[in-house]
Amino acid sequence: MLIRTLWVNREGLLFPAGPVTVPRDLLTPLEVSQFTLGTVDSLDEFLTKSKLTTLTDEEVADKIDDEKLLQQESNWQLYVKHCGDLYQYVCNKTNSDSALASCYIQPEYSFVVKSEQSTGMSTKILELYDSIIAKKPELALFKSYASRQICDFDDCIKPEKSTYLRNGHSSNLYALADAQRDALTHALCMQDGDILAVNGPPGTGKTTYVLSVVASMWVDAALKQTNAPVIFAASTNNQAVTNIIDAFGKDFSEGEGPLSGRWLPDINSYGAYFPSRSRQDEAQKKFQTKTFFESVEDSDYLEQAEHFFLEKAKQVSDAGSVEDIRHFLHSQLTFKQSQLKEMGTFWSELCQVREQVLAEIGENPELTLGDLKQSLLDSEQLSQNMSRDGIKWKQFLASESFWLTTFSWMKSIRKKRNLKRELYLSEHLSKDILDLVIKLDTDDVEQFLINQQSIIDAHSKNLANDYNNKQSLLVNQIEIEHNWVTLAQSLDVPVTTVPSFDVVDKQADTQIRFVMFRLAVHYWEASWLIESKKLGNGFNGLKKKTGMSTVIPRWQRRMMLTPCIVSTFHSLPSLITGTAFNEGNFEQEHIFNFIDLLIVDEAGQVSPEVAGAAFALAKKSLVIGDIHQIEPVRSITGAIDVGNLFAQNILTTRDDYDTVLNNGRSVVSGSVMHIAQSASRFQYQDKMESGMYLREHRRCFDEIIMFCNDLCYKGVLLPMRGGVSKDVAYPAFGYLHIDGKAEQRTGGSRFNSLEAETIASWLEQNREKLEAEYNDKVENIVGIVTPFKAQVNEIENQCTKLGIKVGKNSDELTVGTVHALQGAERKVIIFSPVYTRHNNGGFIDSSQSMLNVAVSRAKDSFLVFGDMDVMASCASSEPRGVLAKYLFDKDENELFFVAKKRSDLLNLCREPRLINNAKEHDEYIIELLSEVNTQITIVSPWVQLAKLESTGILNSIKATLGRNVVINFYTDRHFNTTTNNKFDGEKERVFVSCCEYLASLGVCVSIIKGVHSKLIMADGCHISVGSFNWFSAVRSGVYANMETSFVYTGELKSEIKTQMEFLKSRVYKEYPNKEITAIERDSLTV
Repeated sequence: MLIRTLWVNREGLLFPAGPVTVPRDLLTPLEVSQFTLGTVDSLDEFLTKSKLTTLTDEEVADKIDDEKLLQQESNWQLYVKHCGDLYQYVCNKTNSDSALASCYIQPEYSFVVKSEQSTGMSTKILELYDSIIAKKPELALFKSYASRQICDFDDCIKPEKSTYLRNGHSSNLYALADAQRDALTHALCMQDGDILAVNGPPGTGKTTYVLSVVASMWVDAALKQTNAPVIFAASTNNQAVTNIIDAFGKDFSEGEGPLSGRWLPDINSYGAYFPSRSRQDEAQKKFQTKTFFESVEDSDYLEQAEHFFLEKAKQVSDAGSVEDIRHFLHSQLTFKQSQLKEMGTFWSELCQVREQVLAEIGENPELTLGDLKQSLLDSEQLSQNMSRDGIKWKQFLASESFWLTTFSWMKSIRKKRNLKRELYLSEHLSKDILDLVIKLDTDDVEQFLINQQSIIDAHSKNLANDYNNKQSLLVNQIEIEHNWVTLAQSLDVPVTTVPSFDVVDKQADTQIRFVMFRLAVHYWEASWLIESKKLGNGFNGLKKKTGMSTVIPRWQRRMMLTPCIVSTFHSLPSLITGTAFNEGNFEQEHIFNFIDLLIVDEAGQVSPEVAGAAFALAKKSLVIGDIHQIEPVRSITGAIDVGNLFAQNILTTRDDYDTVLNNGRSVVSGSVMHIAQSASRFQYQDKMESGMYLREHRRCFDEIIMFCNDLCYKGVLLPMRGGVSKDVAYPAFGYLHIDGKAEQRTGGSRFNSLEAETIASWLEQNREKLEAEYNDKVENIVGIVTPFKAQVNEIENQCTKLGIKVGKNSDELTVGTVHALQGAERKVIIFSPVYTRHNNGGFIDSSQSMLNVAVSRAKDSFLVFGDMDVMASCASSEPRGVLAKYLFDKDENELFFVAKKRSDLLNLCREPRLINNAKEHDEYIIELLSEVNTQITIVSPWVQLAKLESTGILNSIKATLGRNVVINFYTDRHFNTTTNNKFDGEKERVFVSCCEYLASLGVCVSIIKGVHSKLIMADGCHISVGSFNWFSAVRSGVYANMETSFVYTGELKSEIKTQMEFLKSRVYKEYPNKEITAIERDSLTV
């Protein structure tokens, strides 16, 4: 079995489009022994030895004249021979008598399948892998990508430590969010061989972050006066990379004043796009491509550009030459960086002095210093008292009677002397000192006072020193705070108190770093002029040269004009090549370790083997993505993956494969994002994936992104936009219940015609309201997402019928799977789930990514048009179950719209009858109850006994039961027992009483958790479906005339059987008071 990829032209001629191959799952090695045709090694050997000439789509002519027809026939015969030789070589089949030949029949036909994507996409990637294997260069980044597994994380770097490293910013209006700033810090601190994962959930500013990384690196190289950094951004598909290149064209602010705009003509973006050859013509209409560079790498443009540059530069400098202007720009850059360094120094000093004040003075310095001052005053006062009392005591002793002193050896005399002394002490010494000496012998008082005086004086001195030091420290803090405030005011920071670092640093983004970026723009423009002029007359002749000595400087010059080149991983390997002379021949070689920074965008969508080769071309990599969004397209099964790993001796046992799976390097379940997470040295959020984590979400209303927080992100996202305003046209989460039918086309894709028709009709009728609300065309306001390609076609067809333009261009409505809105956003997203009770499935719930992506595209409203009963029946832990919680959270989330006819039922019965208002609905159900023969089933989410009595329906029910007709009634628990979505005990009491009363009459009452259908089914030949709540709807007022239902009559047993099985499978309670067990529930579905 051979797979051959061919082009077919309008004359029906076939042309080789890609290599002939054998399906990989028919070649060994495989994980387990099974039927195979050959080996991978033999296929590789043949394709290496036997080269096949293939054509691109541009090389295939629509028509071939007679002269070339003979050559085409000859080429075709060579192609056929190539196919036969491959089969014989790889499959080892040389004749029809082989053992294998007897096991199959040779068909007289081939299978032809139209391919949705061009062939040979991986050719350049494979060539790069072959080059790595052959040359075995030292590749630090590639080695990290292949094997690094970080277990012990480094401490994250504080933003204060990188104030002067973050030298560039892309906007003069908005600063980076905290998480963006922290991720930028870590990106700028990467070393060669490092991979940094930046987890970027929806709406968290991944694009702004990328622009700031590029801006900072560009500014940094200008400051250092080195070569411009070589930065490439790549992803796996054109949608992802065009999102990047769009951002480089429109999201860099140009600013105001003389530094605004470009000083070179005809440059419209800070990025360039290098698509595949087949997309070049289309791409160059919108983006700067290779053609752009070839147009400016020209002597005539150079002369014009220099004049243009000098005229622009006159606004900022009187310098007369490009070299002098570049010198001036560099001096300005250096000055601006000194401001950042000063900011970092001031903040560091302020932090140090604050820590010192806290440690030495405490949290309340004024109170501490006040207490210390009082202690010093008290000590000094005590010292003064001690000195004064000491003098008094000496004076007393000096005046003491000679006789008392001389005869104090006599007991009576000594007693008298002591009494006189004690009396003096108590009358003349201050109380605080008296307390100290009262118990001393009077002979010891004098020396005691002398000693205490010395102690108190020393203590006072210490207190004075301590006070002065602390006072000086506080004064120093005040001075440093003053310097910090002055700096903040110079950046236009509103100052009422001492501003935080975050406040000033954010202002520096727009006031300093953005200016530095603008200076760098013109610095590199000047550098490009200078470097290009050095080439002299040979400048024009370099365009076609491919030697290494030409290619490398050319890329370095190009990075002076556009700091980032964007490409897919399939095209990237062919860009970083040059010819070199080896062993007598010129050969095309890859330039390993050339790219300074490889940015991988939407990395969660990139399969490991697709991107891996490109890591050999770079020094370090910034990997941005989200493993909770779109996953990679897989082309290899687990059996093939395991077989390959065993064949290369990477696995020794099957259990080793679990390690490969866990570190994200499996091509079956991994992605570049998984690999980057395992290789990153940092973990920003403890409970989330490794790497940095962008958290601040600004796209959606808070209510919308909280769904994503619940579904995927464990509450880590910080909603920053705010809640839904009261005057919005539609709820944040809204739903329209549609009783449609999911069907399946041959080939597997599902569709729901009624959903598609209803969505298109709703858009047509709401076009005026939407366009008035958002002041734009509905095609630009709304996006439609569905899981299935067949449903995309259904919706597009229905929209086109009603004049709604659909497509991928501006002013065209985007309808598609989640991939269609990758990286995009709309004010309103409509989701068409397709599944119904007729054909339910788990595709939507197989991964969180589908609903995570779909919901997060909606800025204002996410509206679901589909079978809400199926949605409500999903487990609360499943993605649809989580969505159901948000959809049904508020009564006002329900949308109202006139029901459409079900086309599948029209094939079974005559044209349905339309009933419009409450009166007609009541008349209809009373009439039907009087005519039904055996059984009638009524589904009404709400029930009110008073309504049944006032309309006469209750009497009709009693009469029908009297004829032994079975009446089944299904209603919803939640709707009947809550008010404003909160449990209402009184409502529950009334509801239970109603159910018990109906059951006592003989009605089979069944309660379901979550029912939205409004159905009546009778006698296998009668179905009515619409918006009318049969047992509770209002019979007067504005809503009375808005209810509609279609009544179908005919052979409807199959449809009724499907409906009944679904209803019975969801019953959790029957009346009177019979709880339904799991066994009973199962028996009801038989």
